[in-house]
Amino acid sequence: MQLIGLMQRYDFTGLNLSLRNLEDKAMVDAPQDLNPPALKDRVERGELGISTGKGFYDYQGKSAQEMQRKRDAELWRVMASLGDLVLDPKPL
Repeated sequence: MQLIGLMQRYDFTGLNLSLRNLEDKAMVDAPQDLNPPALKDRVERGELGISTGKGFYDYQGKSAQEMQRKRDAELWRVMASLGDLVLDPKPL
């Protein structure tokens, strides 16, 4: 989430899955709005995120695999910069 933010996280998860999770009455720590119009409208239009090429962001011309590789490379770069904090975490 620190790398891509909330909206792009929805795009990677799939907007339809995210909306379905919000509608689940058993969801723990559900957000205030369980039916956000911005999410619902995109799902109704078939804009489901990277799998369809468009969600909150436009991924036209980029494959889901390309977007995932880019996200993962950035995550590994951040992880590598943390060094021992990741490999041997200690309380602050």
